[in-house]
Amino acid sequence: GPFDVQLRAGSVATDFARMEEFCANRHTYQLLRGRRLSLVADALGETNLVAAKISWMPGKTVEEAPAEACALENDDEMAFADFGDEFAVFGGEEENRLLERVSLIFMEEFGDGFHNYKYYAGGLLELSLPWRIGMKLEGIGQYIEGEKAIGYMAEAQRDVTWRSGAFTDLTAGYMGRFRIDDDAFFYPTFGNLFMGEVMRLDAPALPLAYTSVHHRFPWRLAPAIGVSLIEQVGAADVTELDLTMGIRLFDGLRLEGVYSYGRTDLLEEEMQMGRLEFRWSF
Repeated sequence: GPFDVQLRAGSVATDFARMEEFCANRHTYQLLRGRRLSLVADALGETNLVAAKISWMPGKTVEEAPAEACALENDDEMAFADFGDEFAVFGGEEENRLLERVSLIFMEEFGDGFHNYKYYAGGLLELSLPWRIGMKLEGIGQYIEGEKAIGYMAEAQRDVTWRSGAFTDLTAGYMGRFRIDDDAFFYPTFGNLFMGEVMRLDAPALPLAYTSVHHRFPWRLAPAIGVSLIEQVGAADVTELDLTMGIRLFDGLRLEGVYSYGRTDLLEEEMQMGRLEFRWSF
């Protein structure tokens, strides 16, 4: 039907959380903070969440996405409201409507690991524009006593499947915040942005502007290349440019190369990083 309801509840600890002790490339470099910064507790039951998302999709069906739509995308890093449907795409090229989805979102963070109760509520609007451009508009209000703020996001995305079988994905967006209380930060603990291969910028770093282009070739080794740019539009003036390349060696095994360049007022010198890694999925 046209309605979808998703509920989520859980407790998060450093030993059981992505980007913490498990799959922890968030903490590899620490150039900006100079130390490990964790927003979740060491023990289960201390940092918890409940979340709900109610969506209305006017007449839209959902189809399963291609298994390897873009080999270079970090599809384990989700936007704040995108839980549960990150592996689905809207179906049917014959569909021609402006409004794709309207969602209402609520989340509460609670437990002894937080200094106060944290509530988030807002909405997400997904549009289908001409030339097969998808647009997301999102606004989330943060209610913490003395730290009320609003986070917002606008993102445009277009993917192209070429006649040869090649696939190209283009994305551009902006995330910002509006302070209701003086000096308030917008910092959902489970925002999971982690933008930039080195900087790993998250919601407290807003405002952020970003753009990326990823292309996968239709050849036997499935070579792929991607370029992404992230810019913090703020006092620290953080910029990171990432170039990623990869090929498939065997089923489930890929060789990935990453080059990153960055600069910020927080560092005395410009940053350059190169990394070569094997990725095995099973």
